[in-house]
Amino acid sequence: MTLGIRLENIVPPDGEENISKSRVSVVEPVGDQSYLHLEVGDDQLTAKVSSENQDISIEY
Repeated sequence: MTLGIRLENIVPPDGEENISKSRVSVVEPVGDQSYLHLEVGDDQLTAKVSSENQDISIEY
């Protein structure tokens, strides 16, 4: 399964109930943005972020 997450759908976490723990396996810098390749259990996700050192949460 391939899942694409748009940058505008990534928001700072607002509560513990929305937290999905993941492991960042690769950070791919592209200009002023980066693609984060995440491992969530057996699933692989890719997220595009615009800044360094920010917390993200993923809701799906």
